[in-house]
Amino acid sequence: MYQDMIAKFNIPGLNKQYEMIRELGNIFVVQPSILKLYLGESAMLGRINGKLLRPFFLMRVDYGDHLKKLWDEIVGKSKQQELGAGGGGHVDRGLWLELTGS
Repeated sequence: MYQDMIAKFNIPGLNKQYEMIRELGNIFVVQPSILKLYLGESAMLGRINGKLLRPFFLMRVDYGDHLKKLWDEIVGKSKQQELGAGGGGHVDRGLWLELTGS
């Protein structure tokens, strides 16, 4: 497993960044019914402002009315400009740097 290999390098910053990437990746595979619970229990994602995670939510295949309602419940209703012109599918470099700290 990649995470075990990264841990062998024993570089705390690298371990932390890999953990963040792993938790972000899990946003795409967690069932919608437990997504809110996952975000609440996530060690890394729980510390991030929910609005920064919105672009990742928008890229989920099943994003629609159900997940939009869930998302609005988690971080509040958004304005169209917060979502971006295209609606999703793009995470800018500044956001990525803020999330991963790299």
